[in-house]
Amino acid sequence: MFACMGGEQVVMTAGEAKHPWKDLPAVMSFVYLIPLALYPLATLAVGANVNFAHPDLAHPYVKSANATPLSPFMIAVKGASHNGLFKALNAFFLISAYTAGYAIYS
Repeated sequence: MFACMGGEQVVMTAGEAKHPWKDLPAVMSFVYLIPLALYPLATLAVGANVNFAHPDLAHPYVKSANATPLSPFMIAVKGASHNGLFKALNAFFLISAYTAGYAIYS
């Protein structure tokens, strides 16, 4: 999710800033600091909640009947019994993948 956000959003709004030479350096530091802080925290949270031997995880060296493994983040959400959030995240990821492919080929 954070890979789709970047410095271009801040740079595009620089034209509307009152003092861009003063404001942009402070804002641009957050573009990189927030994802660098959130990735390890999210990974730690998911790693603490998902067993490494969960049957829905991808196990590349084990032949299993499960053809579509789930992301550890989706397993954590599913395990927390947030069915609405699980379905909403699946829809978001599908739409995101579809629009990314559309942007490449358009």
